[in-house]
Amino acid sequence: MKEVKFRCGKLITAALSALVLSVLFIFGQNALAATYPEDTVGGITYSIRQYNSGEYYATVIGYTDELPADVVIPESYSGEINSVTYTDVPVASIAESAFSGNTAITSVVIPSSVTSIGNNAFYKCTGLAGIELGTGITTIGSRAFS
Repeated sequence: MKEVKFRCGKLITAALSALVLSVLFIFGQNALAATYPEDTVGGITYSIRQYNSGEYYATVIGYTDELPADVVIPESYSGEINSVTYTDVPVASIAESAFSGNTAITSVVIPSSVTSIGNNAFYKCTGLAGIELGTGITTIGSRAFS
């Protein structure tokens, strides 16, 4: 009887493993990733996230064709996403590869509300000639401005 239970347990484990792999294959690796509300204002795409304390903060995650050559990251984000209004949410970070490869950017101003700049954030932005960093930055990722 023990041998039958053991074999059934192995079969169940194998079936569950196959199911998880199938879901990942069908929906991609992002099937398990958290999703955050996003909005684009002035060519800058923001993601709204929450600290453990419950306070919201905005992360710059990308850009659109409307992005001007002289980029000014604002201190805060205000807007409506999925019928939720966000007002004066501090822009706290620039995500990994957020502006990577954008050769049209000539300058960027980063406010003091930003505390971290991710890896490769401005990687291969070959037109970038001027950078103004706020005083709040504590972390700059590798190749952020290479």
